[in-house]
Amino acid sequence: MKNNTVIHVEKNNLIFRKSSDFLINWIKLYHNIGQKTLLLLSGGSVVRLNSDVTQFIKNSDLNFDFLTFAQVDERFQPENQEDINAYQIEKTGLWKVCKEKNIPYYLISQEGTLEKSGEQYDRTVEKLFKEYVYKVAVLGIGEDGHTAGLLPGYEKKWNKNKYIVGYRISQHRQNNAMALFCQGKRNFPQRISLTPKALKELDQALVVAVGENKKQSLQELLNGVKNENLNQFPAIIIRNISKVDLFTDLPIV
Repeated sequence: MKNNTVIHVEKNNLIFRKSSDFLINWIKLYHNIGQKTLLLLSGGSVVRLNSDVTQFIKNSDLNFDFLTFAQVDERFQPENQEDINAYQIEKTGLWKVCKEKNIPYYLISQEGTLEKSGEQYDRTVEKLFKEYVYKVAVLGIGEDGHTAGLLPGYEKKWNKNKYIVGYRISQHRQNNAMALFCQGKRNFPQRISLTPKALKELDQALVVAVGENKKQSLQELLNGVKNENLNQFPAIIIRNISKVDLFTDLPIV
C-alpha cells in the first residue's frame, strides 16, 4: 500500500475501542484543518465504531460544519430491516445526533428499483466527491476478499466508470459465493456500493480486520499476493488508496 500504518491490537475485545478512538482523532484532525470532509461509513462489524463516535459528537463543543457522513455500501431491500446497513448505523444513535448537530448525512434509498436507487446515489456521491476537499472511509475486509460491497467474481458488474453501482448476484451462485459474502447469515442478492473508481479517489481509509478467518485475506492485502486481480480479490483495491490505517488482532507476518 502506498502510505500505510498497521496497528496490531492483541486483545480482540479492545480493537474496536482502539479503532473508534482513532476515528475520533481523525474527526478532530480534519476539524483542525478546517476543510470540508466527507466521511463514508460501512456496514458489518465496523458499525460498532459508530457508537463511540456518536457519543463524542454528542458531547463535543466542536463546530461540525466541516463534516458530512455518507454510506460506503448497502444491502438493497433485504427481507429484514435489521440487515439494512443504514438501520444498523441508526441504532448507534449517529443519525439522531447528526440531526441535533446539523451534520448532513446521505443514505442509500431503499425505495423503487435497485437501478434507480443506485443511479440516484451515484449522482449524490459524484457531487459530494467534487465538493469536499477530503474523502475518507471506514472499510472492512471479508474472509472471501471482498471490501465495501464488491463481491469476488462480479468485477464486470461493479468495476464501472462511476462512483456507485447497483448490481445483482446471479441466483445460481448464491449458495456458493454468497455463503462467504454473507458470513453464513442471510442472502443479500442486491447490493449498492462504492466502485473501485471511488475508492481510488479516497484520501484516507480506516480498515479493520478482526478474526482468524480474515488472516488469509489480510496477508494477501498486505503482501499483494494476488496483485491487481480485482475479480478474484476485490480488497486489493485498498492498496490504491493514498493513506491506509489498518487495525487488526491478527499477527502481522
